[in-house]
Amino acid sequence: MYKFEEKDDDAFAVRREDGGLYVVEGPTIERYVKRMNLNSYDAVMRFARVMRKMGVDKALRDAGCRDGDTVRIGDFAFEFFEGADYAEE
Repeated sequence: MYKFEEKDDDAFAVRREDGGLYVVEGPTIERYVKRMNLNSYDAVMRFARVMRKMGVDKALRDAGCRDGDTVRIGDFAFEFFEGADYAEE
């Protein structure tokens, strides 16, 4: 008999490393970063909306991340800016 068990694929963890670097780890968000062309403004804004929808930006703020702090997800690092206005599509 097969019993369906929902997996929480959107699960992620935020941790702070020495020097103020925040690291976000999770299979879904890391996979998303690998697939995106983050050299495009539109792609970066789409990625920001995904992060907001998943709750990553809130988790970063809750962990103490502030404007100017560096965040790393997989091989991608960026400067956190909590005042950004990500328009919904």
